[in-house]
Amino acid sequence: MEAVRRANPKYTNFKSRTAVDAVEQFCNMQRNGLNAMRIPEALIECAAGLCDREMDLFETWIVNPSDVKGMDAAVIGAQNLAEHERLVREHDIKCAHTLKNAGRADPAPLEACADEKVAEME
Repeated sequence: MEAVRRANPKYTNFKSRTAVDAVEQFCNMQRNGLNAMRIPEALIECAAGLCDREMDLFETWIVNPSDVKGMDAAVIGAQNLAEHERLVREHDIKCAHTLKNAGRADPAPLEACADEKVAEME
């Protein structure tokens, strides 16, 4: 009956005896919507029934799972740079508009823009 239950990709109510079982159990927990705050507890729960050899294999998988699809850091850096440049342009436009209307505008926004520009120059 256990094999029938484990055929369900969301079934997690079993005790892992091998590293393969532990990885399967953890992945099933993730499919069920495992909260990020509960990941350490879930890993401990999955590893509770493992012998030393299987624990070593499971720990190796935890440290370096081969099925994780990541994003190249260069892409993230380029996206961050583009977003930074966009925010700087928006800020410059906002401050230029405030300076243009300084005679009619509240002086507080003008001072805020001036303070930020001085901080950037330092």
